[in-house]
Amino acid sequence: MSIRISTHFEGGVIAASNTGLAAALYHEFHHLARGWTIEGNQFGPGIPTAAINEGLANVFSETHTRTAFAGNASPQIACQWWHEINTLPLDANYGDWMVRHPDGRDAIGYRAGSYVIRQALANSGLSIVELSNRSIAEIRQLISSCQE
Repeated sequence: MSIRISTHFEGGVIAASNTGLAAALYHEFHHLARGWTIEGNQFGPGIPTAAINEGLANVFSETHTRTAFAGNASPQIACQWWHEINTLPLDANYGDWMVRHPDGRDAIGYRAGSYVIRQALANSGLSIVELSNRSIAEIRQLISSCQE
C-alpha cells in the first residue's frame, strides 16, 4: 500500500496530511482487514461488490476519524444509482462506475455504496465493525428500500 500526499492541496503537504491522511489510512486499512485488495482479493467481480466494499471502508473511516468529505457524500438519487449498479454486467468498467463515468458523474459506486452501508447499519443495529465482518450477501439482505 502506498499513500500519496498532495503538494497542490491548499495549505500544502501539512494541510493535506492534517485533513486527509488519517481518513485515507483508516479507509485503506479497512480494505486490508476485510481482504478487499488487488492482490489476494477475497471477493468476486462486479461493481455492486466493489460499491459495498468501498462503502464499508468510507463509513468505517468516517466513523473512526469523524471526518467526512463532500466527495463521498451520497446524493439524493443514491438509491437510483444503486439500482443502476445492480443492472451492470460483472465485467462493467471499474473506472467508469467507481471513479468518473463518461456522463460526468463522479464516484458513483463509492457514493451509492456509502448510502447502502448507512442503510444496512440503520436497519440492523450493527456497528460498522460488526457489519464489516458480514458477507456481501448478508449485507445485501440488510438493504431494504434499495433492494433490487
